[in-house]
Amino acid sequence: MKNYFLILFLVGIILSNLLLPDKYKRLIILEEYEQELKILKNEHNKKSEVKNVYILGHRGYPKKYVENTLESFKGAIEAGADGVELDIWKSKDGIIMVSHDNSLERVFRVDLSIKSSTASEIKNKAPVPTLEEVFNIIPKGKIINIEIKDKEAGDAAVELVKEHDLSEYVIFSSFDHEIITELSKKYDNEKFGYLFDERHTYLTLNDLKKLFEPKNIYSAHIPIQLLVHDREMFLKLIELLRYLDKKIVLWTVNDGSIIKEFKPDYIITDEVEKLVNIFK
Repeated sequence: MKNYFLILFLVGIILSNLLLPDKYKRLIILEEYEQELKILKNEHNKKSEVKNVYILGHRGYPKKYVENTLESFKGAIEAGADGVELDIWKSKDGIIMVSHDNSLERVFRVDLSIKSSTASEIKNKAPVPTLEEVFNIIPKGKIINIEIKDKEAGDAAVELVKEHDLSEYVIFSSFDHEIITELSKKYDNEKFGYLFDERHTYLTLNDLKKLFEPKNIYSAHIPIQLLVHDREMFLKLIELLRYLDKKIVLWTVNDGSIIKEFKPDYIITDEVEKLVNIFK
């Protein structure tokens, strides 16, 4: 029995040591944020203000249509969205295709890889649009958030945006921050944003400043889950980003009541009509 309690005691110590570093790190970062915000306020620095809240259909309008299809994008715009969010990969023959996954299995039940197939092979199996086809059906002036899933698709996508004279309306984003950093150095006149999830937990003040120092890093794409799970961290992070003059893109927001006290610049949603009715 003594050995049993000894084992439980040791397991408790091990678990505590595993959990405490994150707790301490969070507290240290919150303190960093608070001190920086005090300095910024005392120096009367200006924060960026939210002039409009733009609603972007997440992969189009997936509540009503198959995600990332031309029908889905048209549906989002017809429902009143200010634009759409979509995902891109580069096909075997160099065409930029619009799909969340490299595999077509989840959405279309087709065992086919975009990167290993030509555009015509893909289109023979499923209604996967090219990025250019999306540009041709979205009215000019609508916003398009292009999430880069495939690092090989980045340059070609930027060039296609420039060719169609859409730089003013397109935001490039990715969870792979290296892709965004490299593209932002090459293309001064495009808008780039960093996507955040659990892989980017507890960014230090130095991390933030380093990431968002370039002027053409336009936006931070933050999951709504951070507001739900750590409201204090979320609000301080947002305020710092405002002082850095960055736009806030929240994903994926399907319940408008959750952000009544806080207005982002952009909302990505599956519930296009619901969110349009709240914010328009």
